[in-house]
Amino acid sequence: DLGPTNIMRLRFGFGGVEPRPIRYSINDECDSCGECVEVCTVEAIISEDQNVIDPKHCLECGACYDVCPVNAIQKSDSANA
Repeated sequence: DLGPTNIMRLRFGFGGVEPRPIRYSINDECDSCGECVEVCTVEAIISEDQNVIDPKHCLECGACYDVCPVNAIQKSDSANA
């Protein structure tokens, strides 16, 4: 994203097909360490009491999933989603 604001994503399907749900989410194991926030290149992770991934900005690159030290980031099975 080279613009001054975060990228926005819209999900849609062709021919009545439902769009695939967001692939990554953060569960209750999150301790808000900030590792995922630091690696997110599009600032899609919102720091709160527990970090939250904003699906409008997430590029689903998996960088946050790879660095989470407590395995708090879940990846949905795209074959079933």
